[in-house]
Amino acid sequence: MSKLSRRDAIIGLAGLAPTLWLPACQPPPQPPAAGAPPLRPTKGSEATVVQRIVSRATTDGRGATLQRVFPAPGLPNLDPFVLLDDFDVRVPAGFPDHPHR
Repeated sequence: MSKLSRRDAIIGLAGLAPTLWLPACQPPPQPPAAGAPPLRPTKGSEATVVQRIVSRATTDGRGATLQRVFPAPGLPNLDPFVLLDDFDVRVPAGFPDHPHR
């Protein structure tokens, strides 16, 4: 039995990537043909809400108000560099330099 090379392992995993990383990115189902029975959802195919998160009002820059959904204290397992904000800038006044520029 030959040893699996790193290259062969990576190529093999790359072939699985679309099915592992993008399970929800599937083309929409085609409409049923004329006279076909209507489609019914299968058991467990509908999404359910498991948690509702209330956004927090905060500010950023000068004159920008926002509603921040995460990061939040109630979601400790999310990456702190991922933000979900709803911005509202009534009077644009600019933002300070960003530390990652």
